[in-house]
Amino acid sequence: MSKQTRLELLALLKSEYSTASGKHKTALIDQLIETTGYSRKHAIALLNKKRREGTRKQRMRTSLNQEAVKALTLIWNVANRICGKRLVPFIPDICQNLESHGHLRLTSEAKQQLFRVSAATVDRVLKPERQKCGRSLSHTKRAALVKNKVPVRTFADWNDVVPGFFEIDTVSHSSSNPNGPFLDTLNMTDIATCWTVPIALRAKTAVEVIRALEESKQYVPFSILGLDFDNGTEFLNEALIAWAEERKITYTRSRSYKKNDQAWIEEKNGSVVRRNVGRERYSDAAAYVALTELYATLALYFNFFQPCQKVLVKKREGSKLYRKYDVAKTPFQRVLENPQISDDIKKTLQEQRHQLDMMLLFESLEKQKFQLRQCAEDAPDPVLLIATMQRNATNEFVQRNQTRAKPEESLKNTLGDQVKAILLEMPTGTLVRARDLAHLGDSLRITQQLHRFVGRGLLQTTSWGVFQKLDHHEPEQTPLKTKVENKFLSLEPGTPVTWRDLQELSQELRLNSCLAALAKQGKIKRVQRGIYMRTTAGTPN
Repeated sequence: MSKQTRLELLALLKSEYSTASGKHKTALIDQLIETTGYSRKHAIALLNKKRREGTRKQRMRTSLNQEAVKALTLIWNVANRICGKRLVPFIPDICQNLESHGHLRLTSEAKQQLFRVSAATVDRVLKPERQKCGRSLSHTKRAALVKNKVPVRTFADWNDVVPGFFEIDTVSHSSSNPNGPFLDTLNMTDIATCWTVPIALRAKTAVEVIRALEESKQYVPFSILGLDFDNGTEFLNEALIAWAEERKITYTRSRSYKKNDQAWIEEKNGSVVRRNVGRERYSDAAAYVALTELYATLALYFNFFQPCQKVLVKKREGSKLYRKYDVAKTPFQRVLENPQISDDIKKTLQEQRHQLDMMLLFESLEKQKFQLRQCAEDAPDPVLLIATMQRNATNEFVQRNQTRAKPEESLKNTLGDQVKAILLEMPTGTLVRARDLAHLGDSLRITQQLHRFVGRGLLQTTSWGVFQKLDHHEPEQTPLKTKVENKFLSLEPGTPVTWRDLQELSQELRLNSCLAALAKQGKIKRVQRGIYMRTTAGTPN
């Protein structure tokens, strides 16, 4: 019985059930149970359920036309693919910046739709784009000798703080191998304004941390008044404490094994460093130069064009945790709104902001990311790699069986053709990784396609997951059957041949099938199982 039929039967019995006597009600219940298979309690509940008066009010969904959706996708990409709640308050500013530099032109209708769109609509419209677009090891070592000299600051002590008090932390670029030398990042964020500055480190030592703190002054528009760090040896040492005391900088530390004491910088480690640098291994001088150039651009892009939110209220009711956030603002906007920062600093920042082109910064950032990835020394854990491949293969198998191919899709528009078209446009010697082609789809399938082009002479493997473009000319495709036939023609009549003599042409299975086909056509003779010979000089048998 269909659902519609059950509902019609229920409506019919319900009208009679409300005015029936006790015995008649029992009979109606038995009839409903026998017909539909419902349990008795469920049947009684359905018959007693009162119909809701009136119609349910439908929520109106905000509609965006094609032009607005296309512009929203561009704005979202340029804003580094942030969530809708952070993006919506910043859409007018991004539109103004892109239009002033000639990157975007919108009609008044599309602009009005973008300016009144909600965060939920943004996330819903951009869901297909977000689907197209994957925790690191900790290298912090405890420092017990200087620990008692540094006072403790917890997450609850950051109320009403003035600009200049920074949380700092280091991020390691070691991939899954903690051994040997590798680069690190000193990341620092201001609590009051969210002004964030990452600096590349050659090693995680006190000398490098002090050098990075001195270098950070050119990226921070106000004075550094205080530093809060974890219990690692790169921070808890006499050299850094002496440096801070000499400059009258307050220094505090978090509690051991309490990451929430440094919640601000822990969030920025993911959204600023890991999001833009990734989790690959970097160790050489070229990687250090590329990382330094990337961070110089990233500091401008994040602080002037990346809105972020602060938690205003956090309370727990039973098992559910409720948070209330403020309106998303860029660190630049928070600096302008802070009354404790001088007008001269604000004026200088406004002039700098007016000269910056958001689209140009974003394109430069993407180019520097690509250049940095060329310096990666990625060596994934074999166990983790196998588990990831098995999971991806399972997901791909399920999706392939659940999703039917659209009949209008062209065979020419396959993943292999797309990868090949991009590779042919690259100059000879370019390094390529699956991550560089992530916009085409799943990284496992892209890696498989890259290995295919290694066999075809278009690429060569330089290291794990890294390929190099070769000088390639498309060879003329000769069928295997023709190659085998030409091989027999080059032999003397009566010469026995097995698949082993032809294994340079192809694999055993394809060769045996080809030999059997030629024998069936009478072009060669089968002597015994697996052995063939040419019978006459070029004349079929």
